[in-house]
Amino acid sequence: MSRSPRRVRRGLAVVAALLFAVPAWYLAVRILSPWNAVKVIELEGDPAVASSSPESLRVGCYNIAHGRGGEEDVSNWSEESKGVREERLRKIAEQIRRHNLDVVVLNECDFDCNWSHRVDQARVIAEAAGYPFVVEQRIYDFAVPFFSWRFGNAVLSRVPIADAELIRFKPKSRW
Repeated sequence: MSRSPRRVRRGLAVVAALLFAVPAWYLAVRILSPWNAVKVIELEGDPAVASSSPESLRVGCYNIAHGRGGEEDVSNWSEESKGVREERLRKIAEQIRRHNLDVVVLNECDFDCNWSHRVDQARVIAEAAGYPFVVEQRIYDFAVPFFSWRFGNAVLSRVPIADAELIRFKPKSRW
């Protein structure tokens, strides 16, 4: 049974469209990534009082390891469910809330990654811990249709953030 020329042409057209669309999508994301590298976000809700004393500012840093948890050698591509990952993020938020910090820096934070079920981890932690201001700083911004890796660092703050910018340092070597 042979295929009709019309079906073959239609199949070739679909393949050609995909061969054009995927690189075009990737290119568009890469061109726009410098403008998306740093973003200040104000979440809904009342801003919390910053510090009990205007002379002090409590700052903390937490490497959340893409929400994987404390186990070593665990892949980002684990088979855990979205609910399990979100529950772990809420536990991280509870730890942060207990320390009563004004500003928290989150390292290895996913903003839109397939491996973490496309959960914006900074937003989940900020909302659960009571931080109305978030700065998203993308280290890696890659996307093609139906797949994305967007992750980096985040700053959660109880005090308003007037502005944020990416400062590029020269590399140590050309490589």
